[in-house]
Amino acid sequence: MLSAADQIDHVAVALVDSGGTLLEGSHTTVAEDDLSAYAEIRLGYPSGHHLYVTLTVDVTYGYPAWALYAFQFQDSDRRTIFRYDNWPHHRELETFPHHKHVGPDERVEAHTQPSLAAIIREVSQYV
Repeated sequence: MLSAADQIDHVAVALVDSGGTLLEGSHTTVAEDDLSAYAEIRLGYPSGHHLYVTLTVDVTYGYPAWALYAFQFQDSDRRTIFRYDNWPHHRELETFPHHKHVGPDERVEAHTQPSLAAIIREVSQYV
């Protein structure tokens, strides 16, 4: 059986393996039945970039679903480079609730839910 805690650990380990270092403030809360888990993962990179992750994973149906997610990547001056999220705003987008914010002005673009591998590839372009 899939474990929500294991799924959160998988995300954290993959991000650390991509060159990030876990920062203070990272934490995980796991439901008693281990079918869902919530995590805030903060990573720093040697380049000065930061990645802030907010993720709720649900494994109720036997596969990991990102019920809520936000992956915000910032430069060394804390300006947004990108943020993927599925917060329920921007209803005008065809990919609602999934979307991407781009650049320091956080221009909104329609975007499907990214994979963890795609996020890591995009981060790797900068660090």
